[in-house]
Parts: sequence; structure tokens; C-alpha cells
Amino acid sequence: MTLNEAVLALARAIHANGPEGWRTATISMRCTEFGHGGQSGYDNRSWLSVDHTLQTDLATVLLNGESSAVYELVVRSTGEVRLAYTNASGVGPSSATIMRDKDFRLPGHPLPGSIPRPEHARITDAPTDPAALARVPKLGDGRSEEDILAAEREIGFRLPEVLRALHRNGHTEIDQFMLATVEELVEWRGEDGPQFGGWNDDEPLDLDPVPDVWPHGHVKRLCRNDWWLPFAYGDNWDYLAVDLDPAEQGRPGQIIWFDDNTEMAALVADSVDSLLPPWTWSDDVLRNTALVLREEPAPDPHIQEVNANQGGDIDLASFAVLPNLRDLRVNQAGRVQATALPGLEALRVDAREFDLAPLTGHPTLWSLRLYGLQHPVDARVIATMTGLIRLDLAGVEVTNIEALQELPNLKVVTLNVEQWDGVELPNLAVAVLSRADLAQRLAWLDRYDPLDRNRELHVFEAPNLEA
Repeated sequence: MTLNEAVLALARAIHANGPEGWRTATISMRCTEFGHGGQSGYDNRSWLSVDHTLQTDLATVLLNGESSAVYELVVRSTGEVRLAYTNASGVGPSSATIMRDKDFRLPGHPLPGSIPRPEHARITDAPTDPAALARVPKLGDGRSEEDILAAEREIGFRLPEVLRALHRNGHTEIDQFMLATVEELVEWRGEDGPQFGGWNDDEPLDLDPVPDVWPHGHVKRLCRNDWWLPFAYGDNWDYLAVDLDPAEQGRPGQIIWFDDNTEMAALVADSVDSLLPPWTWSDDVLRNTALVLREEPAPDPHIQEVNANQGGDIDLASFAVLPNLRDLRVNQAGRVQATALPGLEALRVDAREFDLAPLTGHPTLWSLRLYGLQHPVDARVIATMTGLIRLDLAGVEVTNIEALQELPNLKVVTLNVEQWDGVELPNLAVAVLSRADLAQRLAWLDRYDPLDRNRELHVFEAPNLEA
């Protein structure tokens, strides 16, 4: 199939299915050999749905042996068709990204291997503690001291004494969990082992504050830790892990529970010893930390993340009843009255009106995203929030934008074309251009990341669908 054939087949389907009153339909898509994704719609906000096969045909033609392609297809009700596409890297379906520091991570999201080994976890040649062996009934031959020591040398630290004793005395399960073998313990330390939530989230654009596990202050607020050792698994892809690097109020060797799809979810015991019978699982350790709201919140010390969907006018003072709120997202609101909520780390506001003045000098806010405001935002107010690391202003008008250069910790920034023209931020780890067409995104990449020269823009145009 040729490019002309693929483009026109898709354009005809879009045109034929256009709703009443439409004038322009747009598809913005990124394609790889694994599939494609992006945004599409008619200008009157109607849903755009076309045959998946037609989109796949176009993606196949555009890839043509390349690893990826990004395209914008515009179809007008009068029959004109325009396709623009590129195989350049760093381009998404609606934005362009420059990664200047690939090792940068947001708070609570460390790189694997970046946390030093606690001193108490060092490897020794000492045999398993006799007292621990006496506590654990012998069920079989178990594993030898040599087997366990060899595994520890591969893992990089000494196992808790009771966990050693379980393996020495032939145990294969603990309560409803199966014990991993010593070989599995080694295997799980690799890239293919159980992944704590966020382990593979290498892009710092959308990562959120990590919640504090209940009881607060016992487990470090990290999405991953080199010194969390999974050692047992359940029927539902959930795991128990030893925490050798606890928070200030925690205890080395405490036990945490997590599943393969979430960040670490619960502190279930203070040691492997505590898991021995008659230990039973208690649902009391599971605390809901996220909340979707359509009305004012009720007091709750466990809620740390809120999606506020009330609409209309919202006073952020109503969220003061959530003393541990760290991540607040206000969606499609009218007028939002700001309040400097203590401890807030991430704030996203999509509203008609929002005065930032009450947030002046906020001490803990490190992420701010603003959308949809029908009035300008003064960057001089934002410049007083010196803890800001991530900032997205592409969806609002900004005055005095050069003031952003005063923020000492700013590392991840999303702006539109006009905003990037007004500010110099050379020390960013990640720079993003949003709300720009494909040609603008490529020109921006050429300006701010000129070393990559493979950024050709290809354009196909047809005056009518019969071309």
C-alpha cells in the first residue's frame, strides 16, 4: 500500500463518519511496531472513531523500517486533507521532550543501585543463630548453610535470622504465602524479579508523590528501595518483603506487603519472627490513601491523594481536614480559592479562575500544574515557591515569565512556544514543549537540542478526497 492510498482511505472514513456540524477532524498519533496511541476528535468535540485497520495501515507505511513515527492528519468537511509526519526521536503525539539528564529522578523515585547498603545488612560467615533455629520447627532437610551463604553473596546482604532458619529447617510456606527458594531470592534481585510500583517508571513527567505507609514514619517514602527483599509470594501476584532500610520510626527487618501493580502498600509485621504462627493477616493494615471527590471531604488522616471533581467553585481550605494530603488535583472547576495547605507536595488545578497569592513561599510544594485559567498567572508569585522541581504552565497565560529563572531547584518544565521564547532555563533535566503543532515541535527541538539532525518533516496534501 502506498502513502497516498493509506492516507486517503483513512481520510475518507473520517469524512464519511463526521457528525452534523463538523468542520475539521484531527488525529495526532505516535506509532511503533507495538501499536499506536494519541488523540483524535472533531472540532465540535464529537468522538472520532475509525476502523483500527485503516490506522494500522497508515502506521505501517509511515514506519517503513523506523522505530517510531508521529503524524498529524487533518481532514476538513470540504474535502481537503493534510498529513504531516516525522520519524524524529523526542516527539510525542502532542508534545516534544528533551531529556538532558537521564539519571534525574523526582522525590521518592530513586534509581536502582543508588541507595547505600545499611551497615547492619553486611554479609558474615556466621551460621544461623541457634535461637532462631530453635524457634522454627523442623519440617525437612532444608537448605545448607553453604547454600544460604552463597545466595547472600549473590544478593548482597545477610538474610534475617528467622528467614535463614525457615530455609534451614525445610519450610516452604508461611501463612498463606509461599516462601521463595534461595535460588529465587537471587533471581528476584535482577531486572526480571517482582517490581515494586514505579520501578520501571523512568520518565519523570507524570510520577506523583509517594504515599506514606500506615503507620506513618515507619517505611521510607520511596517507590523502590534496593534494600527491600521480596521473600514470599501469594496467589494474587502479591509479595512479602523484608525492609532492611526503614524510616526513622521503623525497625530493620520489618515486613512490607506489595503487589506487582502498585507502590508498596502496607507494613504487616515488625519482623520475620512475627510472621510465625499464630500470625494472621489483618485488613487493618490496608489503608486507602487516594480519594475521588464530588463534594467536600470528610476528616481522614489516611488520605494523601485527592482528585476533586466537584466542579463549580472550590475553596481549598475545605481540604484542611485531610492533614496528610500531599497530592491534590482539581478538575474542571470554576473559581478556586487557594489555601497554603501544609505538607502539600503536588498541586494540579484545571479551573476558570485561581489566585496563587495564598501559595506564596509555600515550603513543601515541588510540583505545580495549571490549566484552563481565563486570566494571566504572574510568574513572580511562582518564583517564591523555591522548592518547585516540576512545573507545567503550557495551558495558561503567564506574565513576567523570566522570573522562573530564579527558581533554584526547577528541573522538569513544560511550556508552550511563546513561553519558551521568553525564558532561559539551561539547567533543566527535562524540557517539554506542549500545545504546539508538529512543525513547531520539530523547530523547537532543533533550537534547544541541535545535535540531533534527523528531524525531517514530511507533508502530504490533497485538495479533495478524490485526489
